[in-house]
Amino acid sequence: MRYVVDLIRGVVYAGHPEYHKVVLFDPAINLLVIVVMFGVFVVVGTALFVRRETNR
Repeated sequence: MRYVVDLIRGVVYAGHPEYHKVVLFDPAINLLVIVVMFGVFVVVGTALFVRRETNR
């Protein structure tokens, strides 16, 4: 949730003077982390599901 919330903050506060006080990371970094984590979790989850179903 940290990266998603920070991404939303980055979009909402873009162009405001308090942007650097509110946002932790650049929105591009947050989006990259979200995409990488999604990919890893989908691959690992699929592998575990297939392994469990074939051993049944």
